[in-house]
Amino acid sequence: MIGQVGRKSLLLSRLSQLQYKTYIQQISFVSRVRTLSQMANSAATGTTSSSVTCVCGKVRIQFLHPEPVVRLECACQDCRQAHEYEAAAVEQGVCVGDVVQERENKKPTTFNDAWYFVNDLNIISPVNQDNLKETFEATMLREDGKTTRLISRCCRSTLAVDHPAYQEKIVMVPANSCVLDCKTIEPTARIYTGDWDTERDGPMSPTNGWPVLPPDASDADKEVYRRKFKDAFVLFGQKDRCGVSFQSLIEDLKPIRIFELTPGQRF
Repeated sequence: MIGQVGRKSLLLSRLSQLQYKTYIQQISFVSRVRTLSQMANSAATGTTSSSVTCVCGKVRIQFLHPEPVVRLECACQDCRQAHEYEAAAVEQGVCVGDVVQERENKKPTTFNDAWYFVNDLNIISPVNQDNLKETFEATMLREDGKTTRLISRCCRSTLAVDHPAYQEKIVMVPANSCVLDCKTIEPTARIYTGDWDTERDGPMSPTNGWPVLPPDASDADKEVYRRKFKDAFVLFGQKDRCGVSFQSLIEDLKPIRIFELTPGQRF
């Protein structure tokens, strides 16, 4: 017999499969509409600011140095897992990881559209910031993970990401998990292609001219994007921070929520 907890888990699993598809359709539609609107507004007003907004529009963070550092297509399993895990939330603020059941929802994914900005942030909304824990959550995929993510509680959008390699000077924004308003630039490279799941997701699509770095890419090959990181590190040292850092924001949100996901696990 299936107990109460088992019935609830099964129901949430079935619901989440339907809501996952709805979520993906919603974020794609909202992102397209907002991007077109923001592009039109920027063209009309000459706006040079950059910001990231959650999918439902309740939370917005401004980058006080609006110029993107670099844009990459990342095929790593952690970027994919984080996107799938949050997208598969069965209801507002509740992730499928809280339901003890193996998911059978096998959905194809895309590369993480990773944009990098100088680590100087200004929280535009909500205006009342007395209790940021009601608005944001800091998460990690597992205890021994290196990446920390800033999530909006309202719709589980990933707004910004930190990794030790960023040296606390830049942050990454996964544009396919939120709504990004900034100057448009082309990706510099496609990276971590060794993690691409061909069996599940089919062959990788071709790029529009930017290099695809193989799994055994040399340090010289990686320099195509690493040098832009290095330039940003130098630039950061020449500018004073006007807002808050990602790290100070995470400090206010502790304890960090640890999901304890198995590396490579799909949702």
